[in-house]
Formats: sequence, C-alpha cells, structure tokens
Amino acid sequence: MKKIVAFMAIALAAVSLASAKGIAVGVHGYLGEGWGSAYADTDSQPQKPFGENLYYGGGAYFSYGFKSALAIQPEVNFRVNNIGDRSSTTIGGVTTTVTNRYTYNSVDIPVLLTYQYKKFNLLIGPYISIPVSGLSYTTVTTVTNSPIQALNGTSTNSGTVVDTLSGVTFGATVGLEYAMRMGPGRLVVGGRYFHDFNPVKHETTDSSGNKSTTNYFYRGAAEVTVGFQMAF
Repeated sequence: MKKIVAFMAIALAAVSLASAKGIAVGVHGYLGEGWGSAYADTDSQPQKPFGENLYYGGGAYFSYGFKSALAIQPEVNFRVNNIGDRSSTTIGGVTTTVTNRYTYNSVDIPVLLTYQYKKFNLLIGPYISIPVSGLSYTTVTTVTNSPIQALNGTSTNSGTVVDTLSGVTFGATVGLEYAMRMGPGRLVVGGRYFHDFNPVKHETTDSSGNKSTTNYFYRGAAEVTVGFQMAF
C-alpha cells in the first residue's frame, strides 16, 4: 500500500512539473484607501474622510504557472489596517468636529488565480486575514467659533479598545498588474481591491463560560501595488 501511495505521489509530482510553464517569486508593497469599508452591526455609516482610512504594508509571493496563461499565486502579506470616521455638530454657532481612527495589524494570506495576457496579469482569489495585534484608537476633537477662547482648539485622545482580536477574517481580492523588464527580473505595478466577507471581531468568555462577540468593522480598500519579480 505504501508503495502504491509513493508511486502515485511521484506520478502526480511528475505531471505537475511537466505541466509547469514557469515559477516566479516576488516581493511587493502596497498603499490604499478605504473604499467599501463599513462598521458592523449598524445601518448608518458615518463620513469616512480621506487619510483616516489608509491601508499599507508589503509581503512576498510565489507563482506557479501552467502550460497556459494561468498560474496559482499564494502570498503572505503584512498589513496595517485603519478605519476612521468624522462627524460635526454645531450648537449656538459653536462647531465641534470629532475624528476617530481605529488601527490594527494583520497577516493576510491570499491564494490567487492569475491570468496573463501579454504584459498584463489579472488576479482574483480568496484570502484569510489573521490579526496580529490589538485594536487601538485615536480621537481628535476640534472646537471652533466658541466665544470662550479657551475652548477653541484641538485635543487628541488615544488608547486601546482591546488587547487582542479573535479569529480570522475571510474575503476576496481582485486586481490587474503590469510587468516590465528591469535588470534580471521584472518591475510589477498595478492595482487591487479587497473586501472582507465577515467582520473583524473580538470574543470574550465570562467566568460562567458564556461567550460574547463584538463585531467591529468590515475592511474594504483599493490599493496601488509596486513590486519586483524574479522568474525561474
């Protein structure tokens, strides 16, 4: 039985290598702005100002091509996630503006199917996102037009919402990249969009063993990517 299993494994590996078009490894970085991100468990979504919803990071990937335009590309990416909102109220001519930003770090692992057409590469596939930090917040409050000058100005408050986030987040990403020859490899530039299927959350268990879950938000962002790839 062991010989049969070993033979089948060798045969499968041989077929895979025979069908391979090429192998490539690469690194990339990305910077994006929240687009489609949303707070969980609420129907009303506050204004999400530009700059308070930045997503950025980088990672590495491995691409395994077949004897066609298709390839499988698993990646491991480190990501800094931000989601923010801004609200303003005016009472008696005094305007108070409050800007909130929530931040945490994650390791995102997408497995992408890619399709190559000339120098362009279309990417699509699912990912899992594993939180690797707690959730922190920064609140900036600005008061203007108050007749009491001491009340006018800006104050900042920051802290930790939770020390750890629970579980993994699932989602999907789609993108288009362009590769151009540069030295021994290729410079790869492009754009991507990703969105979560389930919210970033925190789970707790009380002394009686009862579990409770707090859902925070769904991520969604459009990003610009720049990287370098080596083919073998």
